[in-house]
Amino acid sequence: SVGSILDLAAAAAQTKTLFILGGNPAYDAPAGQWDALRQIPEIAHLSFDYNETSTAALWHAPAAHFLESWG
Repeated sequence: SVGSILDLAAAAAQTKTLFILGGNPAYDAPAGQWDALRQIPEIAHLSFDYNETSTAALWHAPAAHFLESWG
């Protein structure tokens, strides 16, 4: 289901895996919410940059820039 980061932070104790596509919620999330999300055991982050969220995630996958894509 689609919800806000507030909903996700509230359900963090029941969430096993979190996929973050872009963004940097470790830096941008409201105070206290990233701390709740860090309790999720498996966090995967897809991003152009290696940032605070990438550091905290279990997995970081670099996103391909449009100039790196063929086809």
